[in-house]
Amino acid sequence: MQRLHSYTSKQKGLSLIELVVSILILSIIVMVVAQFVKAGTESYRATKDNISALSKIRLIDERLSKEVRRTRFNAAYDVNVFTGTSYEFIDIDGVTVGYGFAGSTLSITYDTPTVTSELSNQLTAFNFNYYASDGVSTALAVSEIKFVEWVMTLSDNGISYSLTNRVMLRGMP
Repeated sequence: MQRLHSYTSKQKGLSLIELVVSILILSIIVMVVAQFVKAGTESYRATKDNISALSKIRLIDERLSKEVRRTRFNAAYDVNVFTGTSYEFIDIDGVTVGYGFAGSTLSITYDTPTVTSELSNQLTAFNFNYYASDGVSTALAVSEIKFVEWVMTLSDNGISYSLTNRVMLRGMP
């Protein structure tokens, strides 16, 4: 008589133990890959925040540099206000331009047309300094101002950046 099923010592397929071990190994590999993806995502987010903060502080600095260099010179520079938190001057086109810092906000004001706009509301520190022609001595009067310097710190998403810049006023005799 013939056997309907012949069992041999060689099995075809996976046993339950082999299946569980395979799933366990794949789980470990997936967890390792997930950690790399998470680290990459966190690195991207941190880099994006850094670029955002640097872009903001660079924009403020470029705007200040461009405008302050346009201070009009007659017998002396046409500076109306020069304090630690404010600088107001008449530019070469005859427009009165003013910068002011209060709280965490740096604002710019024009008189023609009358416009006030906020440059940033994320500054934790801001200060103007004024120097004489030697670049070292502090200018005490409008007639002594040859250099304008600003020091600022911007905080964005928990990241703080500081920047110091000094510009020489144009049209200097």
